[in-house]
Amino acid sequence: MKSKSWQIDRRTVLQGIGAAIALPWLDAMAWAKGSEALAAKKRFCAIYFPFGAPTMPEGHPQAHWNWTPKEVKDGSYRFGEIMKPLTGLKNRVTVFHGLSHGRNMGGHNSADGFLTGTPADIRGGKNSVSVDQVVAEKYGKDTRFASLVLGTDGGIGSPGRSNTLSYRRDGSAIPAQRIVRIIFDQMFSAAAQKKLVTELKRKTSILDRVQESSKKLSAQVGKQDQAKLDEYLSSIRDLEKRIQKQEAWLGKELPEVDPSKLSLDATLESPKEYLQSMFDLLFLALQTNMTQAATFQIGNQDAGGSSAQLALRMGMKQAQHGLAHSMRKDDGAAHYGAYLQHITGLYAGFLNRLKSTKEGAGTMLDNTLSFYGSSNGSSTHSPLDLPLIMSGGESMGFKQGQYLKFNNDVPLTNLYATMLDRLGVPQESFADSTGTVNSVLRG
Repeated sequence: MKSKSWQIDRRTVLQGIGAAIALPWLDAMAWAKGSEALAAKKRFCAIYFPFGAPTMPEGHPQAHWNWTPKEVKDGSYRFGEIMKPLTGLKNRVTVFHGLSHGRNMGGHNSADGFLTGTPADIRGGKNSVSVDQVVAEKYGKDTRFASLVLGTDGGIGSPGRSNTLSYRRDGSAIPAQRIVRIIFDQMFSAAAQKKLVTELKRKTSILDRVQESSKKLSAQVGKQDQAKLDEYLSSIRDLEKRIQKQEAWLGKELPEVDPSKLSLDATLESPKEYLQSMFDLLFLALQTNMTQAATFQIGNQDAGGSSAQLALRMGMKQAQHGLAHSMRKDDGAAHYGAYLQHITGLYAGFLNRLKSTKEGAGTMLDNTLSFYGSSNGSSTHSPLDLPLIMSGGESMGFKQGQYLKFNNDVPLTNLYATMLDRLGVPQESFADSTGTVNSVLRG
């Protein structure tokens, strides 16, 4: 078929911030596929930080470092210091006050349930499915990776000290990836993807040798050990599915991405460079349709985790856990607030890239619902009044540019139920949800 003058090759490369990458789907690329190619993607991503955020009383000398906006006489509001990086995006974000998780989710075990609403019991109980994985179940079959799970500490951690935000339907944790170069190669290197399939096959061949004996053993052990064995066997089945999916994608063309402007060797020793690189990878994964569901956990609730010294290495006076515990003392809000301001600035940069990337009749931000916040409130051990921001998703009917206040009587899972409905995966209920939050929707 002869091409038209306005048709653009899918492999056209666009030079932009962070990398030179293949263009996303444009209208001019859709001529051969009809109207279906113009259908908007529905994406979800969540970015998390531990230990809460400052909320000082009105009139306090450090109140300008509050997470919550300051209301003014005409009913509008303005951001404080932490939120200043989002000033230019004010009409694209909604700030929440008063949404909470259950009281049994306070303290250092709260990250486990941030996206599930069901914290893993530190005595060995199970978690439940996370918001991103519900989205992955729906759209993951159409993307190279069902989901992208990133975290500064990597792996899964331990119950109560999770290194990941993402949990499967059976409540098992999905390990987070933390090494920039490996993440990039697994997405954009054909050689690395072949190596990944080979490695997965090697692992499953080893697991297969003990799978049968594990089944026999399960009939001889108690309930707690039985649950552990069931999770082990489930991991084998999950591994087999990953192999089948990766093999199916091996022959398909990869987007062309120039890594020269990415800091692929960045580590936690240089946290600003490392965190920027992770946000770059998050953006690239969504733009090139590697996945439609992604999470990024910036720090572990365990004060001794790999990323425990992030703030100290950025030049702050303490590590982030110490800063958070001091945020109500003297000028503590300013010190902890400066750390959160930097993280929020990285998030604002990510949103601006989504906003400036055209997609169909709108932008990537219109088609991406982004969630940012913490599982602690105004102290490091509170599950109440969580610092939360929702961004984008206007093509799904979300209304942004709001400051919504609740009275700690609305579970955060009500918002999750609302999100999932508009993301195209409605649930009868989600964890302990009691309804929906219609104020986040247009009309």
